Amino acid sequence: MYNELKEAVLARINELRFEKVHLRPYIESDRIREEVLDKAIDELTWVLSLLSEMEDES
Repeated sequence: MYNELKEAVLARINELRFEKVHLRPYIESDRIREEVLDKAIDELTWVLSLLSEMEDES
């Protein structure tokens, strides 16, 4: 169960990183979007580490 969930979270992190790569830093809305993507990536990375800890405990 944890592996499937971890794979789904990691896939989403990669999708967000891919989206971030295509942003244009000279456009204000893209700069704002980059901040939102960074926050989402950080939160999902935290969830991924939490899942790894829970998997190790079980």
